[in-house]
Amino acid sequence: MIREVETRNFKNLRDGVFRITSPMVVAGPNNSGKTSLLRAISLWAELMSRWIEEVGDLSRGEDGGYRLLDTQLAHLVTVPLADGDHLWAEKKVSEPIRIGLRTDEWRIALEVVHQHSELLGFRPGADVEERDLESVASRPLRSTYLSAASGLEVREPWLDLRAIPGYFALGQGGSILRNLLREVSEDEDKWTLLTERVRRSLGVELLRPSASARTVHAWYRETAGGPSYELECAGSGMVQILLIQAALLHFEGGVLLLDEPDAHLHPWLVEVAERGLRQFAGDSGAQLIAATHSPHLIRAAEPRNLSVMVDGRLVAGAGDGSASFAEQAVEHLDPEDIALAPAASGILYVEGRTDIEILRAWAERLDHPALRFLERPFWKQCALGRRFGPPQHYRLLRGLLSSDLPGVVLRDGDGKTHRESGRRNGLRRLFWRRYEIENYLLHPQAVARFVTVEEPTVAEETADGFLRDQLLPPVYRSPLKDHEYHRRMKGKTVLSNAFAQMERPPSQGEYWRIAAVMTPEEIHPEVVEKLDAIAEWFGLTGEEDESAVSGR
Repeated sequence: MIREVETRNFKNLRDGVFRITSPMVVAGPNNSGKTSLLRAISLWAELMSRWIEEVGDLSRGEDGGYRLLDTQLAHLVTVPLADGDHLWAEKKVSEPIRIGLRTDEWRIALEVVHQHSELLGFRPGADVEERDLESVASRPLRSTYLSAASGLEVREPWLDLRAIPGYFALGQGGSILRNLLREVSEDEDKWTLLTERVRRSLGVELLRPSASARTVHAWYRETAGGPSYELECAGSGMVQILLIQAALLHFEGGVLLLDEPDAHLHPWLVEVAERGLRQFAGDSGAQLIAATHSPHLIRAAEPRNLSVMVDGRLVAGAGDGSASFAEQAVEHLDPEDIALAPAASGILYVEGRTDIEILRAWAERLDHPALRFLERPFWKQCALGRRFGPPQHYRLLRGLLSSDLPGVVLRDGDGKTHRESGRRNGLRRLFWRRYEIENYLLHPQAVARFVTVEEPTVAEETADGFLRDQLLPPVYRSPLKDHEYHRRMKGKTVLSNAFAQMERPPSQGEYWRIAAVMTPEEIHPEVVEKLDAIAEWFGLTGEEDESAVSGR
């Protein structure tokens, strides 16, 4: 069983050591290195097997190193690439790639050197001991990379089963699924087990594959005694389950590397797949390492077997001391949190989506620097759960993914007087002085303009009266001046009453469209103040206050 993977100069992985468990679930955003980690293990197994088979001589040369073996890039099965330069981190081919694996029995690192874009050289590192090579030669490490199922072939020809790993490496598992089922069906015990698993998970009867004119067919029935259907009629979820289950039975033992095993699956089928994977690992002694974005698969993982990967490094879990912290993070953080946080300039906590839409509209009207964040915001609602609010969420997010991620909490005033807490541990707390964000939309000219845009048949004077009837005269005459009225009245209620006179009144979720028609002169100075605070704290102004940075 693999305990550690060491990488240096390989693709988008950070140089260092990755702790490995079994079964292991690796979560993280796109391009965080999850697939590269699986590919590193797969490439090591292929190259090590080839070196042992073709060289076999453990004597060292004059340089103290083992014999270098060359291979054409086109001959590699596990890492399909058109240009070998892409194996190197940032294409820095002057330094060798190093991929090392440690098990309970041995520790062996392989070095890969760049000959040219289509030719690679590889050999065990000079620090590898002969007894470790003898150990792995007597008991080779077998690994299989399994990606999500691709579309099925309309006509699938008979294939040499030795070609199956290459199809998986290319992400073309669907192209050989019928052949895989054919191979499993030739072992009665395996076939019985597969058909029972399919019946329990999918509620269908799997029939033995058949062949005609060197073409493989696979069939199933939805009801006992009912019509049979060729596999091309199956949905993508069924195809994915079949691919996983058949692959598990085909590749008994060794290391199974699963890239997005939850693809195409309904949430309850993800749970079925997860249980099957755990059972398979226990029954066969195989080591499973799965990369995923699925919240269901992530939450089903034991904390000691869960890792989170960001920017080419494992940041938590995998049997280290942070496993309990990772468990808390996975319980409370959404997969989108893990995906968005690493690339975000900050996280904004607000009362709801409408707040984000209104802030974005104002930032557009003002051409404000905060628009850079609000165009693709990373935000959460302040009401996250009982006894779990922005401070708790922010602590987990920052501890797990990014220690320097700035955060802003922007809450409604709710008719109370609040003291903004300023900057503490990276989180800045702000409050609207008016009751809620919608109170800053209560500008008569802006509301009248919105009404006439929405319903052109309504005269501007009539539209102006919609809001005049709801506001006290001083508030109507001086909408930018702060009145006690603004502190105690809900802006949403005022607007809802005003728009009740419209033929098609907007929903509260559409109130941001008022902000979108406001002129800069109609936008309250406090709005600019809050946008300034967000832009400054997230480093979007280009002139970030040094005291603000130190306060994080």
